[in-house]
Amino acid sequence: MSLFLFCGLGLAQPDERDIKRKADRLFESGFYQEALNTYIKYEPNDPGDVNLKKQMGICLYHTNQLREATRYFEYIVDTEGQSADEDAVFYLARTYHHLGRWTDAVKQYKAFLRKINQSDDRRDMVKDMILRCAHGLRLSGMKSQIIVENLGPQVNSPGDDFRPVQSPNFSDRLYFSSSRQDALGGRRNDEGLEDPNGSVPTDMYSTSVYNGAWTQANPLSYLLNSPRYEVVLDFDASGKRLYYFKGFTLYSGEILVDTFKTRVEEKSLHSVNFQGAVQSEKGDVEPYWYNDTIMLFASRREGGFGGLDLYISTFRDGAWGDAENLGPNINTPYDENAPFLGKDGRTLYYSTNNPSQSMGGYDIMRSYYLDRPEEWREPENLYQPINSPGDDLHFRLSDDGLKGYFSSDRKTGQGERDIFGVYFREARKEQTRTSDPLVFSEVPAYKASRGDGVTTNISAGDFEAGEVKQYYLDPLFYESNGEVLTARNNRSLRLLGQMLIEYPQLRLVLTCHSDNTDPEKYDLFFGLKRAEQIADYLIGNGVPESNVLIKSVGSAYPMANNETNGNPNPVGQRLNRRVDFFVVSSPEVPVRLEMRIPNVSDIMANPAYNFYQGSVKGLSYKVQISAQRQMYQGDALLRYPHAMVEKEPGSDIYQYTVGLYQTFNSVEQLRKDLESNGFLDAFIVPYINGVRVSPADVRNYTNAYPDLENYSNR
Repeated sequence: MSLFLFCGLGLAQPDERDIKRKADRLFESGFYQEALNTYIKYEPNDPGDVNLKKQMGICLYHTNQLREATRYFEYIVDTEGQSADEDAVFYLARTYHHLGRWTDAVKQYKAFLRKINQSDDRRDMVKDMILRCAHGLRLSGMKSQIIVENLGPQVNSPGDDFRPVQSPNFSDRLYFSSSRQDALGGRRNDEGLEDPNGSVPTDMYSTSVYNGAWTQANPLSYLLNSPRYEVVLDFDASGKRLYYFKGFTLYSGEILVDTFKTRVEEKSLHSVNFQGAVQSEKGDVEPYWYNDTIMLFASRREGGFGGLDLYISTFRDGAWGDAENLGPNINTPYDENAPFLGKDGRTLYYSTNNPSQSMGGYDIMRSYYLDRPEEWREPENLYQPINSPGDDLHFRLSDDGLKGYFSSDRKTGQGERDIFGVYFREARKEQTRTSDPLVFSEVPAYKASRGDGVTTNISAGDFEAGEVKQYYLDPLFYESNGEVLTARNNRSLRLLGQMLIEYPQLRLVLTCHSDNTDPEKYDLFFGLKRAEQIADYLIGNGVPESNVLIKSVGSAYPMANNETNGNPNPVGQRLNRRVDFFVVSSPEVPVRLEMRIPNVSDIMANPAYNFYQGSVKGLSYKVQISAQRQMYQGDALLRYPHAMVEKEPGSDIYQYTVGLYQTFNSVEQLRKDLESNGFLDAFIVPYINGVRVSPADVRNYTNAYPDLENYSNR
């Protein structure tokens, strides 16, 4: 009897191993739901297998079953990220991130960083994830009063559904792309060849509203869809021409134009190639046709700001012109993608994965072009529920402005990316009017032709009903003799003073810059005295003293070159004799005051100013070397870089600092160097957006700026 039992057990073991091997093959091929179903059959045979738990958790994560995934990962990893398995720690962090458990996610991301080598390529990616969690924490309480909903299983599938495009002629019809199982051609590898372990190519689909509900999505004609990858891009203004992508992969192919005739017998067998600025083979992606003569797209072409940048091209004289970059107010060293321009020709929607703007991967942003200064307004995040901890892309508004559509891989969907609808209580204003000139790119030439600098687009203050009133003021330029309370400046100061009195929540930061004509060792102090003149004027006219902070950085960060070919440059010097202002606001204040940055020609521009502006944005550190009531007399301000003097509200003490860094470790090296050179009382000071943070308040910013933990634990 025992021999029979032994033999019986011996025969069962290969079957169990076969189940595990099958599950592992499915897992490695990315068939996570099938792998999970098979792992579940095997799990009772080895319920304590940690690696099995991890793989089941990963399957649950990829199939959007986050709460179940959490249970498996937490079986392996404790709250401090203690586990021998770095992948389990990473996936637990990702799961917390998608659940909006920002602080828990940061803790696990940091635990993951402690586990991997300093040379590991994943370090930068995870650091960006930490920044996104911090941004998500800041944005978590700022939800839009709109409704977002998944379009449901009639439209979405367990595959990848993305790039929704509304029909120009039928408001109840939607086109999109999908990699669902019924796509033509079956599974393909990266070369486009049949492969049972490959991915499903994308086809183009449409769906319509019938009896108040979206109908089952149907593929477009077989003359458009094929075993290759097809992606709906856009329509022309009449809706009679379809632009679409076709390629052996999603990353290599061509843009085609179809006449979009519904009768098969009227259709041509081959679509026409699009001839324009977008070249898919060179990495140009996500084109959007504003009309038949204006196109925006994303590209990694040389000359950009890094990653994908947004560009615009115009059709003139029978051809599409060279692409123009939308500039640094929109583009960043990260990826900006999937543009959409409102009917007003000024309101731009796009997605970015910049961790200082995004809470997940890609977040949808909105910016507005200001005609007078000819620049883009600071982009704003659309918040939840439009954005999520996942990738949110392809946002487009309907023609009437009452709804919109986008795609997202948030972990509440049917599968990978899904199509979502957005519903507004009021029509978006950018879809209810047009501007003169029609598009932002035409503004400079239009103003030059009129000679009066006037355009007829909506004003910044009318950007959106119920939002803030926006004011743009010039910097406070001063004369070569140091006079700053000029008639021109007084007009701006009156408005600043009025707003600071009416809204005492506002704080004003004044920063004096100078040309190189003052004696070097007096430069900083002279600048502070000019800023003091402005502060005294405002305080004397009723502005609370506690709301005005002043500082001087001397001539270290010129906006324009002070010299040309070794000779003084009077134009550049005038631009550099300037007191910049920055108004620290809060969400409840219905006004915004921003300084208009002067335009400087490329020939004259000095990069030091942009460096400074970028360095003081967000978290930065400096080292204080002295605090006294008089001008600093030593030479340390000349020996060490980035010297600054500042004066806090209500104080008569001048605080002198040097250095300018974004990380604690970097500034600590400077402090140690100062200490070794006799500055025994030197200490590190953190700043948020150029405003000094007291030690007592540091903890209030740690979640948003995790590097402050290094400062706190020093």
